Amino acid sequence: MSKPTIRAHGNERWQNVGQAGDVCFVTTTIEGFRPALAPEPIARMFVDALQFYRSRGEMLLHAWVVMPEHVHLLVTPLRGSISDMMELLKRYTSRQILAWCKEHGREDDLHFFADRGRIDGERYSVWMRSFRSVPLQGDQAVLDKIAYIHGNPVRRGLAATPEEWPWSSAGAYSRPEAAAPEADLFESLITTRRDGR
Repeated sequence: MSKPTIRAHGNERWQNVGQAGDVCFVTTTIEGFRPALAPEPIARMFVDALQFYRSRGEMLLHAWVVMPEHVHLLVTPLRGSISDMMELLKRYTSRQILAWCKEHGREDDLHFFADRGRIDGERYSVWMRSFRSVPLQGDQAVLDKIAYIHGNPVRRGLAATPEEWPWSSAGAYSRPEAAAPEADLFESLITTRRDGR
C-alpha cells in the first residue's frame, strides 16, 4: 500500500476541501453536543461503520476517537472528497443511532433530534450539518493530530491513558503488530517508535 499524499493547502484552517489522497483531520459533532455516542452499543456501531467503509476501500483510517458527543478522525479519502466520505458515514450512523434510540425507548433523544430536524427541514437531524476538516501538510502535522486525537479522552478525564479508552485507535499505535483490523497506521510514527526517537 502506498503512502497517502500530504498536500499543502496553506495554513491550517477548517476548509473541508480534502480530496482523494489527502490526509485529513476531521471533527464531526452530534447536534446540540448531545452525548448520543456515549452508550457502548452506539460507540461500537460507529467504530464498526468506520471499519466497514475502510474495508470497502472508501478511506484509509489512520487514527480515530469516538467521544460521547463528537468524533475526531485522521483519514485519507480514496474515492472522492472528504465531504463525500463524511456524507456516507454520517447518513449511515444517523440511521443506526435513531434505530437504537427507538429500540431502547430514548424518547428524549428522539424528540431532540426531531426538533433539530425541523430546523434543517429533515425529519430528524442527528449530526450537525457541517463538519470540520483540514488537509494536513507534512509528517509532523500528522503526528501532532494523532497525538491530539488519542489524548482527547485523557484531557476530558474519561481515561487515565489514551490506550485505556476503548473507542480509539490509540491501542493500535501502542501495539502496531495487532493493528491491521483497526487502523492504517501512519508509518512515520511506527518507524519513530521502533528507532526509539
